[in-house]
Amino acid sequence: MRKVTNEDEFRAAMNECAALAKRDASIIIRKLALDAYGSVVQLTAKDYGYARNNWGVAVDSPAPDGSLTDPGKNKYEDPKPPPLIKKAKYNSKIILFNNTAYIKFLEEGTPDMEAQPMVKPTQQKLYKQAEELYKALNKKKYDI
Repeated sequence: MRKVTNEDEFRAAMNECAALAKRDASIIIRKLALDAYGSVVQLTAKDYGYARNNWGVAVDSPAPDGSLTDPGKNKYEDPKPPPLIKKAKYNSKIILFNNTAYIKFLEEGTPDMEAQPMVKPTQQKLYKQAEELYKALNKKKYDI
């Protein structure tokens, strides 16, 4: 750690520390987004593959309305995470979405069908993980 001898050096050191903290926070955000995507996909029923293959991610933009992806032959394979997650920063708004019309019925159930939740368990898991990562980040010391 270098010795700070004046106000300008102190300001520069604090800016450098803030930049490093933002970088680490961005990494945590991307990790949580990837984990959320992976978890919600894994927990989604596989029946015909439409619900599982129609999860998407929007970063700093609203979730798009519209088209569904036909799982075709790959209905039992997990979709790859969207590359958009790599663009997320520490203050990004990340939205997981699914355009399948019946996704709400899978999550919450109906009078004739038991719920197969995927979002709520993912959310609970990520809250715990985010808390652990935040605690680890708070303990981190930056050598500037």
